[in-house]
Amino acid sequence: MTTIAVPVTSGRFTAMIDQEDADHVVHLHWTGYTSPGSRTYYAGHWKRLPNGKYLVIPMHRLIMDAPENRLVDHRNGDGLDNRRSNLRLATSGQNNTNTRNRSDNTSGYRGVTWDATRQLWSARLSEAGKTINLGRYPTAEAAARAYDIGAIKLYGDFARLNFEDSETTPAPVPARSGRVVSSKYRGVSWDSHRSKWAAAIKFRDTRIHIGRFDSEEEARDAYVRTARQLLGKD
Repeated sequence: MTTIAVPVTSGRFTAMIDQEDADHVVHLHWTGYTSPGSRTYYAGHWKRLPNGKYLVIPMHRLIMDAPENRLVDHRNGDGLDNRRSNLRLATSGQNNTNTRNRSDNTSGYRGVTWDATRQLWSARLSEAGKTINLGRYPTAEAAARAYDIGAIKLYGDFARLNFEDSETTPAPVPARSGRVVSSKYRGVSWDSHRSKWAAAIKFRDTRIHIGRFDSEEEARDAYVRTARQLLGKD
């Protein structure tokens, strides 16, 4: 299907629409705006009412001919991508599950926060104003994947994921509660202060720090290399 670019705010931006919607879109003047509390940019046409006031008509609602009790959700989060393949009618709850990360997000992942008490990353979902805890994990990435799997089950097609491959990735195992996260490998432990896996070895009554690594397996391999250098192949 042919895509058309529509100027927004005197050509500073452009909105994308399908050719079939051109007749009732391109002849109008479109201005960019953001809704309260949102960082998403939309295209709207200001219509003057008989009482002298103005009513904004969002481009995406005009294209979808949306009823008053329904919202229009942009699948990819781009408020200026108004092709029909990117638009869908939604409830308020469905629309909220497909929003961007909050501006105060510190983990870099959706649904993930740092639990300072337990020194672990917490994964959470929200449904009907209630918080659903999905467990705590040693790394922010593991918590993010746990969020994705829970979001797919709860939100379905409206879930905005942290990773594109989450639907085919096994669910991570939550860490045990507490400040210490143990490893199944000798010489490997979780450094909660740096959110890394640490490798260390004891040699002649001295504890030797080998390094910190992103994955448990990297720390294991570093331990093995160091152990062979210090202790030999046995």
